[in-house]
Amino acid sequence: MPEGTFLVRDSTHPSYLFTLSVKTTRGPTNVRIEYADSSFRLDSNCLSRPRILAFPDVVSLVQHYVASCAADTRSDSPDPAPTPALPMSKQDAPSDSVLPIPVATAVHLKLVQPFVRRSSARSLQHLCRLVINRLVADVDCLPLPRRMADYLRQYPFQL
Repeated sequence: MPEGTFLVRDSTHPSYLFTLSVKTTRGPTNVRIEYADSSFRLDSNCLSRPRILAFPDVVSLVQHYVASCAADTRSDSPDPAPTPALPMSKQDAPSDSVLPIPVATAVHLKLVQPFVRRSSARSLQHLCRLVINRLVADVDCLPLPRRMADYLRQYPFQL
């Protein structure tokens, strides 16, 4: 699994709904997704909390960080903007890590691609919808039957 592969899963902590698991240079890293004031944000310590963006849903949160990481990678400047760096608590450290990770350690998260189980192949219909939605800004401009155009619009996500 390459660096930057990620997935969103149910959190094992009772105060959080979801956890974002990301493959980093240090190995698997888990960041809790906090839900407060009808918004989702990545969990962080109090000092960096004001800088962490909030989103109406988890998919928007993930799409934002994937897009910002892709923009950082494409940047031609010699010093591209840093990827999100979030302090990780001991509870978030990988359970199989050899060395304990200090509480104040910042982990640079680079979200590149979602993890997809190899055993579960996506349907050709769904894969086509993903490609069309990525490449076409307005589905209505395509010469498609109404039902097919409706199907394409029903998937508003970029991932």
